[in-house]
Amino acid sequence: MIKFLLLIMMSLLVFNSHSFAFQVTPNWNAKLEKEITIECSEPTQCLEICDEEKSCTVKEDTCTNCLGSDVFLTFIFNEMGRVIQNNQSAILASEVIDLIKSGFFTTINSKSVYNHVDSYNSLSLRRKFRSLCSDSTQYPLVFISQDNRNRKLDEILFVQCDNGFYQLEIDYNQDTLREDNYPLY
Repeated sequence: MIKFLLLIMMSLLVFNSHSFAFQVTPNWNAKLEKEITIECSEPTQCLEICDEEKSCTVKEDTCTNCLGSDVFLTFIFNEMGRVIQNNQSAILASEVIDLIKSGFFTTINSKSVYNHVDSYNSLSLRRKFRSLCSDSTQYPLVFISQDNRNRKLDEILFVQCDNGFYQLEIDYNQDTLREDNYPLY
């Protein structure tokens, strides 16, 4: 019986370690192209993404509606942490890997150049993003899918916190979708 319980506990620990065994960091290269750097604690994950064992860099293509004053981006930066919330459902590493391999994604945080709503990395914006994580993550990273035909932002997916990846959801019960909140520019 004790061996059986130990086996169950070990399998749970292994499962949990696989769910967030890597870290994604956004950056810009010398050519002013957006990239993400992936640090893997499990070699198979980085091998699956980019044929490297510990770390790799993947280009993040610019979405067609990321530049300028897009209504969807305005909504995202205004409502992060209020209407856009972490539902505490863990995302498996395989889901993140599949998204990165597809190439149809955008990452944003409080340091995003796509932010046209608030000052770059302002205290209020950092608070909004930090409210997505229950731990003390300094710069939570939000992943948004892109439409694979025209590369427009499509769906808010998940957030990377220090203790893992979590699904994001939009709380439609909030009174935020009023037309006067998001005027067209």
